[in-house]
Parts: sequence; C-alpha cells; structure tokens
Amino acid sequence: MHPIVSFFRTELKKLANPVKSAQMKAYMKNVQDFYGVPSPQRREILKEGMTRYPITTLTDYKDVTWELWNGTYREDRYMALDLSRKLKKFRIDDAMPLFVRMLKQSDNWDLVDELSVHQIGEMFLTNRKHEALAKKWATDKNFWLRRASILVHHNHRKKTNLPLLEKTIVRMMHEKEFFIRKAIGWILRQYAKTDPKWVLRFVKTHEHELSGLSKREALKHL
Repeated sequence: MHPIVSFFRTELKKLANPVKSAQMKAYMKNVQDFYGVPSPQRREILKEGMTRYPITTLTDYKDVTWELWNGTYREDRYMALDLSRKLKKFRIDDAMPLFVRMLKQSDNWDLVDELSVHQIGEMFLTNRKHEALAKKWATDKNFWLRRASILVHHNHRKKTNLPLLEKTIVRMMHEKEFFIRKAIGWILRQYAKTDPKWVLRFVKTHEHELSGLSKREALKHL
C-alpha cells in the first residue's frame, strides 16, 4: 500500500462518525458503507497527505487513485476523485483508461458526475479524439454511461462540440429515466450561460419531445 493511501484511511477512521455514516449511506441509497466524514474534513486530510507524501510520477498517480478507488468505504472513492482532480498535470491521455474503468464501475450520480464533468470531460478539451467515447456511451445499455455522455460537455462553454451535444440529447430525450432527463436539463441550463438563444431555440424546436423536467431545468435561469 502506498503511504499516502495508508495515511488517508487512518485519518478517515479517526474521524468516523456512525450517525453521519448512516445518514450518508441512506442519502446515497445504501450503495456503499461510509465513514461519515464530510467533505471539508476530507479536503484537509487530502491537503496534509499530499504535503507529506507527494505524488511525483504518473505511475504513482494511477496506482494511488486505483488503490483508493477500490477501498471499502465511499470516502475512499471520494479521496480517489479528489486526488485525481487536484493533480491536473497527470490528467493526460495515458490516464484516460483509468478514468474510463472507474466510470464503468460507478453506481450512482456522486461518482458519475464528478468523473464526467471534471476528470473525463476536461480531458476531452485537451484531446478531441476522446469524444469518440461519448459517442459510444450515448448508446450503452448502462444509463450511467449514457448520463456521462451528456455531462462530459458541462465545462466546455464556447468550446462545446455543439453538433455532438445536440445529437446526444436528441438521441436520449425520449427516455423516461430520471437521471437522463435531469442531465439533459442540467447540460442545457449550463450551456445557456454561453448561448441562451441556442438553448431557447432548441427547447422550442423539441418542446413536445423533451420531458417537463428537462425543459424546466433548461429554462431555469432564462
């Protein structure tokens, strides 16, 4: 075990809170056990651990992220995401297979959204060839991957691949799955900050195909 992983887990155990653990587990639909450590305390642990045990190579970055990801508790996975997001210099093409593997193992929005928006989505901007992944996920039987194919565009703003985003939404706007409908509305609301007229036109064009939830979310601030 890498020393930073051991440090993280030791500190998380020290701060374990059974009451908060039960609340967190219930909120996340019992997908995994929790230590019960809130994000502010987790960030302090991350900061101290990275100071004590710096990650200096891509190999260590990938090994530590994967080791944390495979921990017993949900906060182990959160620490994996926090660390991988913090060390931007290692988010390069060679790290993409790791993030894809993590995404495919994700079982709820808390993991899927973080990976889609930050780790994977931001890497799309550095190498557009990765957008082939989004095209593939848009038709996957796993609805979390379909959600990811929408949310990877979240932070792209003026660099958004609009034809791809539009095609992805149109492909899925008839779905009844809540998390897909929510993602469509969320991404449209986000893109409206860049091009509100486009979003208004899109919603008007597809007002009979888009769900009420998607439309409400899309037009929330327009």
